[in-house]
Amino acid sequence: MPTTTVDPTSYARTRRSLHRIATHVLAQARHAERGRIGLRALPGGFGTPMFGEAETVLRVAGHRLVREWRTDDGSHSAAFDLAGASLAAAAGFAGVNLDPGFSVGDDTPELGSIDEPLSVDIRAAGHLAEWLHLGAQAVDRAVATLGEQGTPGIAQLWPEHFDLGLDVATPLGRCNLGMSTGDAFSEGNAFGQANVGTAKAQISTTTATDANKGVPNYTATDPASDYYLGGTGSLTAPDPSSVKCACR
Repeated sequence: MPTTTVDPTSYARTRRSLHRIATHVLAQARHAERGRIGLRALPGGFGTPMFGEAETVLRVAGHRLVREWRTDDGSHSAAFDLAGASLAAAAGFAGVNLDPGFSVGDDTPELGSIDEPLSVDIRAAGHLAEWLHLGAQAVDRAVATLGEQGTPGIAQLWPEHFDLGLDVATPLGRCNLGMSTGDAFSEGNAFGQANVGTAKAQISTTTATDANKGVPNYTATDPASDYYLGGTGSLTAPDPSSVKCACR
């Protein structure tokens, strides 16, 4: 689980850079082939599912962009260091033609200057990867505990808000749960969200200290899935009135 202290400014810059990579390189590459934008939390970071005739996978592992693909003569892989590289160079490595009009929603990160160096700190990138790993474990545990009656969706890393999430059934209807890497929507935390009609209400928790504000950093054992399954974020409460993630 993430326990390393990371400078908040460095983390924020790294997160913004990786968010742009997730959206304008990975999601755009998958969308061009499949018309889909959802990504996945993967060992070492995040990436696309396999797509296209070449069975391509694009993924970020720490501070490196990795491309894996198949041809008639076998399987191949290559890695590209994102630290100090430009978005244009990363896109070129991935075989993506950057589209200034590409959108994944209202909060799509700006394409920005494609030739300026990205700000990807090795320690911060590793911390974000560990955080996503914890989030994936917590979501999987919640899904396993809820069982078939939870009728869960697929856990995806959504490029718009750069958060990992899926939806499950609760006594109050479908509920979104997942882990944010920290953005305007939620500042690096576990979150649950019940949908009632068109309204939404957010619940969140974080153990980040003031000195480390803005950097997600749980230190207790699997607190996120405990948060989903008990206490204020309970998804299994028999009495709907005790589920605090509902709009009131």
